[in-house]
Amino acid sequence: MVNSKKPATKTQKARGSLKANFKKAVTTNIPSGDALRSLDYSTIMRLIDNGMDDFNSATPDCCLSLILGARYMGIISALETMQDQHFQPAARLLPKYRLIYKNLRKDFSDVLRIYQKLKNSARGLNKPVLEAYESEYPSANIQEQLKKMDSHLIHRPHFSCPALRSKGKTQNA
Repeated sequence: MVNSKKPATKTQKARGSLKANFKKAVTTNIPSGDALRSLDYSTIMRLIDNGMDDFNSATPDCCLSLILGARYMGIISALETMQDQHFQPAARLLPKYRLIYKNLRKDFSDVLRIYQKLKNSARGLNKPVLEAYESEYPSANIQEQLKKMDSHLIHRPHFSCPALRSKGKTQNA
């Protein structure tokens, strides 16, 4: 009898290991910091829906609000750079930058949605871990970033990128 089952491809193996890691993370509720930082936003949202919160770890390594705060700062920085009047990508790079810009705006919304879910959870944010991190790294300004995130939950900022509006036109220096 011949085995008609095809061997699994790399993509199928990766999906299988991701599902196994996801199930393991949901049951233990404490994925490592590196694993947590590498997850996409929809997976993080599912973890939160399954009971994960800022209190699953006593270290900043796995503190979701700290990780989201860092992502938020990076996203805001990139969006503000792209909205600057001096941001003028080459015409051949416009499609790439349009895609980057679109993804940044989506990531911005996802980070705020996850942050809101954490903040409104029964236990809220893990203030002791956040304060300990900020006392160790004062330049991180975590509390300031959380205040900005709170204000963006109320009034979503409008980002625009004038340099990406011209479709296919060459830009003269």
